[in-house]
Amino acid sequence: MAVRSRPLSSRPIAAKTRPATLRRNTSCVILDLRRLTDIDSTGANALLELKTTLAQQEKEFLLALTDGTAAMERLEHFGVLSAIGEANILPDIDRAIERAENDLLRVQAQLYREEIPLAEVGLFAKLNPTDLAAIEPYLQHASYRRDEVIFREGDPGSEVFIVTKGTASAFLHSSPFNIRLGTFAPGTAFGELAILDAGPRSATVIADEDLACFVLTAANFEILTEKHPDVAGRVLAAIGRELSGRLRTANRTIHQLET
Repeated sequence: MAVRSRPLSSRPIAAKTRPATLRRNTSCVILDLRRLTDIDSTGANALLELKTTLAQQEKEFLLALTDGTAAMERLEHFGVLSAIGEANILPDIDRAIERAENDLLRVQAQLYREEIPLAEVGLFAKLNPTDLAAIEPYLQHASYRRDEVIFREGDPGSEVFIVTKGTASAFLHSSPFNIRLGTFAPGTAFGELAILDAGPRSATVIADEDLACFVLTAANFEILTEKHPDVAGRVLAAIGRELSGRLRTANRTIHQLET
């Protein structure tokens, strides 16, 4: 059994269940039971007790379970499925994480009703007010309506987007479902590779709700580099740290899924 969580701007992280894990700011526990071949009454009761414990702690409990399997029939026989509820049973881990993430996004939307200032953007966290003043003239303001596509996988990339209000999610197109790679909340950025190279977009990004953001185009970044090379260098360093953090998270996820 595994506790899985996904930060708003990265892929899921898996961890074996243990009290220390649950004591952290966990809002949802997902059990991957897709490889479960059988379960007896003791195991079924353990699941029901876990559900009760998590409900008392106001934590959501979701199952990833394949439909039509012997394990699902046994869980239905023992009353586990009816107790957990059909809405809390998903066909795979990605759907379960997406469901949990949507719940977090609904809470997040209540926290950020107004646009956040540039100083609160994570990408610029290490910059001083003078640096921010130098960058601001090169940023364009953009807004998107809910469900509007910001860019598609394979499109040419020429700008980085810095979210100041609302959220947007990145998807890979995969049959039969689209796979959500991550969600970008106020203060986060996406599309940073456009500053480093002119390659095609690696994913499709769609606004989850009405979205406001700053846009830094590659052309404007070149001008910033010419006029304020030190500031541009610090921005590049920040982009490098962001991309490095995402790579480390992806590596941990791959390792945990393999073990």
